[in-house]
Amino acid sequence: MQDDAQLAKLAAGGDKTAFTELVGRHADRVFRTARQWSGSRADAEDITQEVFIKLARNIHSFRGEAQFSTFLYRITVNEARNYYTKEKRRVARETEFSALRSGQTESLADRELVSKAAELLNRLPVEQREAVVLVLCDGLSHKDAAQALGCAEKTVTWRIFEAKKKLAEWYGHG
Repeated sequence: MQDDAQLAKLAAGGDKTAFTELVGRHADRVFRTARQWSGSRADAEDITQEVFIKLARNIHSFRGEAQFSTFLYRITVNEARNYYTKEKRRVARETEFSALRSGQTESLADRELVSKAAELLNRLPVEQREAVVLVLCDGLSHKDAAQALGCAEKTVTWRIFEAKKKLAEWYGHG
């Protein structure tokens, strides 16, 4: 079984099977990150699709200096940022409401919990939200999150600390 770096090298050379294997290995994780970022299943699907389109176009730039997953998280974070700035919240809510009515999403109680969490996360400054999603939601180490975000490890730690303070305050005030 080949590791991600080997598959990325093959994919960069045009091996479609290797690229498909990489997508299969990482699609769920990319989707979870996008979902936690956006709070919307439909938006997460769009973000995930864009991530893998960008990966296909840019896989040749993976040099193996960091883990492939870190490289992919960087693309995911950048695409989530781009998507977030382009989309209107009203459109996301309408999409989710439509999915809820057609039964294509989780239970109403689960949806309300996800919606509340997304609402609180979306109130955070972008840099703090990114750190929270990567470390607390996706389980990356502070070091890996720092590489994905292009900042110092101490910066990630500070951003999470500040985000936790704000989230605790907001959650406590309903």
